Amino acid sequence: MNKIEALKAERDGLDVTEDLIRFAREGWRTIADDDKERLKWVGVFQRKPTPGHFMMRIRMANGIVTAAQARLLGEITKATGRRRASPSRNRRIAQSVSSPAASPLSNPRSCAS
Repeated sequence: MNKIEALKAERDGLDVTEDLIRFAREGWRTIADDDKERLKWVGVFQRKPTPGHFMMRIRMANGIVTAAQARLLGEITKATGRRRASPSRNRRIAQSVSSPAASPLSNPRSCAS
């Protein structure tokens, strides 16, 4: 069994969302390597070139986003990130966030739309 499969067997990757507040409180340096891998499963990636900064990937079904969803994403990006989001060619939006706890997953309002 490879490392990733072992991580999946040990703990469901989506359970890491419950730890976001703890990560914010304790700081990004305290995030274990296993949890950094699990964060990827919910779309949060640590940016190796900029330690302490993370990127949140947001999938869009069929590449379609409504005006209301785009506005909400803009509000979340301004409030939690480095005020930067960029669309990708594979129907995703990449949002730069300052910590995993600043991701939309840690804000219930952001998941409402």
